[in-house]
Amino acid sequence: MVSSSLVPHTHYGPVTALKFIPNTEFLIAGYGPFIKIFNYKTGDSIPLSKTHEDVKIFEKNKIHGIVISKPHSSSEPTNVNVLFYGGRSVSVLNFQTDILHGSSNNRLSVHETACNDWVISGDFHYADPKSIYLLTAHNIVIDASIVGDNLGGLQVNGSYNCNEKSILYSGSFTVLNDEVYVFSGTVMSGIYVWKLGRATTSGEVLHHLTGHEGSIFGIKSNDDATLAVSCSDDRSIKIWDLKTGNNIATGWGHGARIWYLEFFNLSTQVMSCSEDLTIRIWDFDIENGELECKKVIEGHSGKNVWAGAVNQQQLIGASGGNDGKIRLIDLDTTGDDTHELSVEYLTSLNYGKSVNFAKNETIKTVISGSPEGSNNDDLLIITSYCKIFHVSQNYSQVKLLNFSHELLQQKTITETMHFVNNFFAVSHIENDEWSIMVLTASSGYQLFVTLDGSLNVKDVTEFSILDLVDSPFSKITGVFPISKTPNFTYFLFESPNPNDPFIFIKYDVIKLQYLTESLTLLEKPKTRFTLTAYDYDETYGYLILGSRFVTMTVYDLHSKTTTNVLSPLQTWKKFLPGDTISQIKVVKALTESLLVWISLRDGTYLTLEISRNLNSGDQEDVIIQGFENLSLTNQTSNLKIDICQQNRVSKGGFLEGCIETKSSFQVGDRYIDDSTNILLYGFKSDYFYLYNETKGYEVWTELCGGSHRMWKLVYPKKQITDDLNQFRFYYVKASMLVIKNMVILPAHKFAKDLLVEGTHGREIRDIAISTTAKSVNNDNSVIYKLLATGSEDNTIKISKLLLNTNDHACQIKNYWTQRLHVSGLQSLKFLNDQYLISSAAREEFFIWKINDGTLGDDSKLYVHCYDTLVPSVAGNPDLRIMDFDYLPIYDNNNNNNTVERSLQGFFLCLVYSNSFIKVFYYDLVNKKFHLMVDDYYKDICILTIKFVVHSQKIHMVIGATDGFLTVYDVPVPAGLQMQNGNDGAALVGEYHHSDGAAAAKLGRPVITQQIHQNGIKTMCVSNRSESIDIVTGGDDNALGLFTLTFDNNGTITSGTIKAFSEDAASSTITSISPVSTSQFLVTSVDQVVRIWNTVDGLHLVDAKYVTIADTGSSDTTTFEDVAGNKIAVGAIGGVGLSVWKINND
Repeated sequence: MVSSSLVPHTHYGPVTALKFIPNTEFLIAGYGPFIKIFNYKTGDSIPLSKTHEDVKIFEKNKIHGIVISKPHSSSEPTNVNVLFYGGRSVSVLNFQTDILHGSSNNRLSVHETACNDWVISGDFHYADPKSIYLLTAHNIVIDASIVGDNLGGLQVNGSYNCNEKSILYSGSFTVLNDEVYVFSGTVMSGIYVWKLGRATTSGEVLHHLTGHEGSIFGIKSNDDATLAVSCSDDRSIKIWDLKTGNNIATGWGHGARIWYLEFFNLSTQVMSCSEDLTIRIWDFDIENGELECKKVIEGHSGKNVWAGAVNQQQLIGASGGNDGKIRLIDLDTTGDDTHELSVEYLTSLNYGKSVNFAKNETIKTVISGSPEGSNNDDLLIITSYCKIFHVSQNYSQVKLLNFSHELLQQKTITETMHFVNNFFAVSHIENDEWSIMVLTASSGYQLFVTLDGSLNVKDVTEFSILDLVDSPFSKITGVFPISKTPNFTYFLFESPNPNDPFIFIKYDVIKLQYLTESLTLLEKPKTRFTLTAYDYDETYGYLILGSRFVTMTVYDLHSKTTTNVLSPLQTWKKFLPGDTISQIKVVKALTESLLVWISLRDGTYLTLEISRNLNSGDQEDVIIQGFENLSLTNQTSNLKIDICQQNRVSKGGFLEGCIETKSSFQVGDRYIDDSTNILLYGFKSDYFYLYNETKGYEVWTELCGGSHRMWKLVYPKKQITDDLNQFRFYYVKASMLVIKNMVILPAHKFAKDLLVEGTHGREIRDIAISTTAKSVNNDNSVIYKLLATGSEDNTIKISKLLLNTNDHACQIKNYWTQRLHVSGLQSLKFLNDQYLISSAAREEFFIWKINDGTLGDDSKLYVHCYDTLVPSVAGNPDLRIMDFDYLPIYDNNNNNNTVERSLQGFFLCLVYSNSFIKVFYYDLVNKKFHLMVDDYYKDICILTIKFVVHSQKIHMVIGATDGFLTVYDVPVPAGLQMQNGNDGAALVGEYHHSDGAAAAKLGRPVITQQIHQNGIKTMCVSNRSESIDIVTGGDDNALGLFTLTFDNNGTITSGTIKAFSEDAASSTITSISPVSTSQFLVTSVDQVVRIWNTVDGLHLVDAKYVTIADTGSSDTTTFEDVAGNKIAVGAIGGVGLSVWKINND
């Protein structure tokens, strides 16, 4: 018999403790009982073992605190002692320099010591790194020494108390050369400040600090113990003068409990972390007794930022949340790169002539120097009356722009444009070393001003675009440049008159002239159309325009005739629920289609695949109304669109657009360079935000006053990496031009602001792993399978479970977080590598389509909701689809390999919390659910469902809250037959469902057998040649093995409880996942993961404690390394996500 043993590998759970090692580049993070070490400057994870497994410090308790032995020099230490404490556990480890730098083959020597009470805080003696103080929950300080050469244990030397035996919630030490101060935060009695006696076990109470309400969650002093900062259940932060015991400042701002506080920058500032997911930086004015929130950072998701740390030397902060993320923060607020230019300042300078702003004159736009250039602080400010100011020398020098050119006869731009018309538009064409500013009057008159890299004028040309248009044209109110190549730019002109066409023309930026033969007049769609977004693809010649009410139109410029007039090739109106299209961006031209990014101002974003419809009738100006029948209208339209990606931004507010950046990540000893991040930007309330949608954190915010103002985001147009320091944000507020340089990643401090991407910030309800392994880099050095996780916050994360086939290191890389579910997510299952199904409360049942490198030559991962099942009872929040199972349906091409068949649909069974059982045939091609069976079990909740297939027959097994296992026969639909392929059982053939056919009933159960005293929470099926084993887990903590036997025709002959273990766990069994046909991974709420063998009964093979709280879900899979060895991996979810290797002996 082959047995399996469990080895924890990678843990993605709540970050419970953080600590910088002084005078080094290293950060230690506590993840439950595990630790990870990072070089924060490079962003790399330091391997603490050859197999890249996390090092476990405690057997069960979580690490709540990390303390470093006192440094007595400013140089990097050769080794440091590190104290870990949490619960009743204590451990001291010695970190040598070669281990920290990853150059040692030695493993850390870990020894856990149990204390007789809960440890609240700890610290080292001032001059002795082998002696420690421990503060316990009953306000007792234990003085202990570390014994043994390898720090193998603790010897208690004595204890101290201050005669105040209050129960503590928090506490800290300040150890000075001659004094040891203790800060005790009690549950109900405020804060006690006391110091340890020198010749007695009694401590002297210095202050009893009162003023907070509720429990004290944090209390710390500054380095010299002159000030203390505290927080409590009342959400306030208070600063105390430790000489007088007076509260000298109070700060408010956090919306929930505060878990971490720290002084920094010579006690003039405070960093705090909270349950409300924010990190706040506070300025403390000791003279005026004020504590003001200087900066708010939202860097986590879900709930709770548990841990924080401050590097006092480098002024770097770190935060760790319930989502497992570790965020680095530059705490140096003195270098805030902000510049402000007022209208009064611009008009007060001496230009050799009087310059005044008209009453209604405003700053219309700005043109900045190239973000990549050395003169990137050069700036042109253009007003609504066409005054142009040239700002240079780090915004200190300003001049009014004049042109020395015979065309203008030494006149200023202001005078010339006033001659034509007061209204104008400003466009900017950028190149590597120069650019062109285009000023356009409503009459069509244009000035093309060539600028060098410092925005000095090199040349000026003029043109009137309406001279090229024969028909009457009202006026121009919009000018939109589209730059695709360095030598050419396209211009699109818009008129407010719906009868005037768009003007589309190509411009040669080298010769500074229009190519008149390219002039095309584009008739507007026969619907209200105000241009709000646009882009052009030269490969297909598609000009894509967006408007209000989610209206989009496409022109085929390659089909232009000699008449130079084009009608829209296709228009879609209200093709999605939403408002204005704020951005259209061509992503990539594929072999037969075009990928396009669409942003909607209400927060929805999507990627569309636009392709020619081979069945079209070549009708022009076709308008498709609504999205409900889009798949049907696609059959006769000129173009068809398929959604590849659709989601909503979590930030809310107004979404203005997206930017793609490139980054790399590490899997063991391999670096992967093809990771893409999606940065979304827009406005929420009075803030402008830049949000990393891929990694799920806020990159940057600015309190600008909202979107109703002039604003401009400038960034490099070439490939962007994670270095966002070249981003710049301009906006006008109260007649002031504000210029913000985004110094997000100070290169001299750290290279990445996110060390760990983490996972959900709430409990993970279900996990699913796809079946097929794929290669990341074509050499199979790193392979992956798709991983889907569903959370208590109703989000679904689509990730990759990656394996380094050389060193077997595992890692999870997140790609998308889908936010369509609104209530009670219950179950997730991959149907194959392209389809995923999720079910939830309110009868939510979503089919997700996943394109993983399947869109032509595009290798990105896209996810969208392909279809939904309409609820049978509208608006019932209590009706949940508890579970479902499926069988794939393929066409009949006489090939046993289902991979080569065409997938036609699915045979689905859904079980509900109101005891209903529904069987559907889902037509994948026509996107229709056909109800085949509608039945009722009994007046209880059904918890789980499995299809069982044997000898061409289908059976349904359900488990419910009554503890019974019930088996039904399910007739094979006419026209279909069962067949076992490479991917298991499937239905093959052609099924035609009559829409008017009534739903059938299941009939009487074949078998009804009580197995558990309470509900059957989970079950797993194992097919054998003549029987089927069903392993069940229940609320009664028991594990059952139920066997179905069959005759030669596939008819069930008996059902027998083959084995039953009533004490299989000490609490509810929550999930069972197969490791092999006879071995199963079993999780339970008691946080123990077990391997059971079902050969000749139920036999426990291995059991290990898992640090994941509320353990409720799991899935297993098998990889194959470069040598052909099978590597079994299990993913376990709860409050966090843990990856385990399952070794077969």
